[in-house]
Amino acid sequence: MLKYQYDKYFEIAAGGGYSSTDNFVYFEEVASPGRFDLQTADEVKNAYIFADLLFHLGPYGEFYSNSVYQSIKNSSDKYVPYNPTFSTDLIYKFYLSENLYIKSGFQLAFDYYGDSLNLNKISNYKNLFASLGYSITDELLFKVTLENLLNNDNYKLNRYKEKPFDVIAGVEYRW
Repeated sequence: MLKYQYDKYFEIAAGGGYSSTDNFVYFEEVASPGRFDLQTADEVKNAYIFADLLFHLGPYGEFYSNSVYQSIKNSSDKYVPYNPTFSTDLIYKFYLSENLYIKSGFQLAFDYYGDSLNLNKISNYKNLFASLGYSITDELLFKVTLENLLNNDNYKLNRYKEKPFDVIAGVEYRW
């Protein structure tokens, strides 16, 4: 891994790796549709590269990005289910005041399969979201989040469609 940091303004990390694993654990629909059974595979090869970016933009907020390109294949040279070839998170956070912030982001994952034979390719996962948070105290945060603003048909697992446009509100307590 390589990492470069310039004062408090930004940091960039990038790296890659390769591994070969026996007893690689994953889930797959085997016995009946909608029921996911725990499976294992031997001789699973994982090659990946990643990049993490963090920019502190001073009064203009902060931007974070994480991107991963990976190839996780079994001994038959097929992709292991539910491991996207490429995924990224792009997140921007801006403080309106010391206690109030807005955050928006985009999550993307594509090129992954729902079965070990790679016959069922899952459509790309795209989630645009926004949230507003207010710190009542150092330990207590009130938050409202709008998920799936594009109202996409997102699936992380076969047959399990994620919620369409959604509003989530709540209080978060940290200790």
